[in-house]
Amino acid sequence: MSLARVLHAVDVPHAWVDLVASGKTSVDGTLAPFLLEGPVDFHVRDFAVCARAWDAPEVVRGKREGELVYLALGPTRVTGRWRWDPNGLGFIDTNITTGDSRAIADAHVEFAARGRMRIRADLPTIDFSNIGPIARVPIEGVGHLTCNLGGPYSKIVATGTFEGEHASVSGMPL
Repeated sequence: MSLARVLHAVDVPHAWVDLVASGKTSVDGTLAPFLLEGPVDFHVRDFAVCARAWDAPEVVRGKREGELVYLALGPTRVTGRWRWDPNGLGFIDTNITTGDSRAIADAHVEFAARGRMRIRADLPTIDFSNIGPIARVPIEGVGHLTCNLGGPYSKIVATGTFEGEHASVSGMPL
């Protein structure tokens, strides 16, 4: 089952991020107070950040390509820890590897429709050829990227820095 469908089932409708994952995890915690957590070792496929919600008519009809996809990743491995508390779901000390790129990230997504999300990532090794175009803009280069993404769902803000070589955007060197 895709992540977008799981989020929809826990009352986070219209997710713009979708993926399918398989792998191993375990659960430890308490039901009162509610706190579940455990390790994760997943293989991810079909990761996409779309320009519209997963359940928008044009996405449901299978047109998840071109202008509808802002960001897509090839096969990816994710290891780390997950945590589910009354406010939402988080990933802690997460290692993400796709192609020659590697990231260490933390994330927390609140379940409330008017909630917040937070993603912090350090990519000591990034090769933009592993990611492909971002919002249909070709980006090339290798280097080190740090980024933060977060805020209320109605106003998500992204910041970051990139230090690298052979970097270009739409063929224009940086």
